[in-house]
Amino acid sequence: MWFDSHFHLNALADSWQPQRVAGGLAVGVDALDWQLTHDKLKSLSGDWRQAVGFHPWVAREDLPWQSLEDVLLADASLAIGEIGLDASPRRRLNQAIQWDVFVRQVGLAGDANRVMSLHLVNDEERGYGVIRKCIDCQGVVHGFTGSLQQAQRWQALGFYIGVGARLLYQITDKRRQLLQGLDKSLILLETDAPYGIRKANNTVPDDIADLGLSLALIWDVSVAEIEQQSAQNWASLWSKN
Repeated sequence: MWFDSHFHLNALADSWQPQRVAGGLAVGVDALDWQLTHDKLKSLSGDWRQAVGFHPWVAREDLPWQSLEDVLLADASLAIGEIGLDASPRRRLNQAIQWDVFVRQVGLAGDANRVMSLHLVNDEERGYGVIRKCIDCQGVVHGFTGSLQQAQRWQALGFYIGVGARLLYQITDKRRQLLQGLDKSLILLETDAPYGIRKANNTVPDDIADLGLSLALIWDVSVAEIEQQSAQNWASLWSKN
């Protein structure tokens, strides 16, 4: 049973149906996503979860905060995501507004005990500083590409490291050492479908099995062990929610 801890269901083809994946977390980026993703999830069988939130790329001063709070109040199973900070030079985003939007959403997640899916790019660990002060916060650091030391600090907080194509398909000695040094009970595979890196065609959540094979080779274990660990970690993430 494979689980995809981060994908964009609303951006997948309407015809997509899971073949090799038993569940996952469908993240949102803005209010337009939430209802459409919810409707699509109803047609899937398995252990599927939804995250709602404001992605840092859409951060602005007039976001519909009441809509987010209403959606969260109506469904206690919802996670919050994809949220975070992004200081990529090519994005040229307003860092002050991003910060305010992120901090407010972390507060909502902490108050409501919701799982978070975090997008933290070139943020100089400012996101980690916010989360470290959040009591009982839990979640996944999506698309992680940092150092082993940074990963270990996140795992010490009980956060899961999102392992995807950027680590597994662009492998270097440093990244191999990172993957081999992780606490295996605090990792989750992710495709970021349909935006993940793949040699041909668009990524789909079913590609999670291919990522599992790549990780098995790096960890020198069987694919079955990766699949079992993935399922255990997925269940553990939601055990408090």
